[in-house]
Amino acid sequence: MPSKTEPILHQAAIAELIQRWAFCRDNARWAALTDCFTPAGDIAVSWFRGRHIDFVEASRRLQGRSFNRHRMLGTLCEVEGERAWAESAVMMIGFGSLDGTPVRWECHFRFIDLLAQEEGAWRLARRTAVYDMDSLVADAEGAALALDTKRLSRLPRPYRYLGYRLLQAGHEVPLDLPTADSEAERELREQARAWLQRP
Repeated sequence: MPSKTEPILHQAAIAELIQRWAFCRDNARWAALTDCFTPAGDIAVSWFRGRHIDFVEASRRLQGRSFNRHRMLGTLCEVEGERAWAESAVMMIGFGSLDGTPVRWECHFRFIDLLAQEEGAWRLARRTAVYDMDSLVADAEGAALALDTKRLSRLPRPYRYLGYRLLQAGHEVPLDLPTADSEAERELREQARAWLQRP
């Protein structure tokens, strides 16, 4: 019979895994970052959709182009046997250059994760970002941002400035990413509930 402390231990292990992912991503611990996911795990964020192993390699290539830090602000999760799902609040902060102007940014979003326990360890099987809001400001005294307002207006408000920076850097940015209270977010929650019920 499971002990009363067992769910708490699982939740703590999952919260630690999610913190570890952020630390490894921000500090170029690529092997440890890869180990956070199941072998077939995948991830969907603003600039990447696909296998986590490919995400790690793409992140490695981008290392040093700008400064980013992921601040994990708390995680809630539900565990059912060897499966779980979790939702984590994230604040991403950073600085870099946009069209020659020094800038800094802040982006608030959430990760909705599907997790599996393999050989006693929790790992991420699928990670999807849900975007809430973001901001972008000049990061030099007297500097002013000259943004392409037409390009900016095409991007959804929850990730408008993040998307703009990515477009200017040559990335493709989908216009249908999950955002707060969207149908895509509701579908993710339904998938999470179904994940717990799978045999």
